[in-house]
Amino acid sequence: MERVSLQQAVKMTGKSESTLRRDVKKGKVSAVRDDRGHLRFDIAELQRAYGELKNTGDDAQSVEQGNGKAMTGHDQAEIIAIKDNQIADLRNQLEKAEAQLQIATTEKTKLLDLLSAEKEEKRELKEEMLALMPPPEEREQKTDLTQIKPRRWFQRLLGT
Repeated sequence: MERVSLQQAVKMTGKSESTLRRDVKKGKVSAVRDDRGHLRFDIAELQRAYGELKNTGDDAQSVEQGNGKAMTGHDQAEIIAIKDNQIADLRNQLEKAEAQLQIATTEKTKLLDLLSAEKEEKRELKEEMLALMPPPEEREQKTDLTQIKPRRWFQRLLGT
């Protein structure tokens, strides 16, 4: 966001300082105060409020960023180049992140398919085991030890 000082705004708009201050107070134009308490006007805001701005030569080329330091057109070009590089780097990072997300999604799908197949196999094995087991009535009869008479070792030896 490009901001200019009160003096630069006076030159660009052709209005007096008192007019600009009064318009700020009335809310016709907005301005912010920098860390030193000086008024700073956004160029787009000045254009909105007062129409076409005058070109004042060097003063028009010297605009301020949010930190309050004056910048020339050359400085702005360097900053634009730096910002373009940052944007390109961020786009590359975004592409890498999207690729990693795609890989992770593919792996997740494969693992879910594998888990589903294992669950199905487990269910089939359980059904096979239940089919091979005797009915519950027979199992209860064989395992009920109270119905089986204990035989002594001599009886078992003789088969009686």
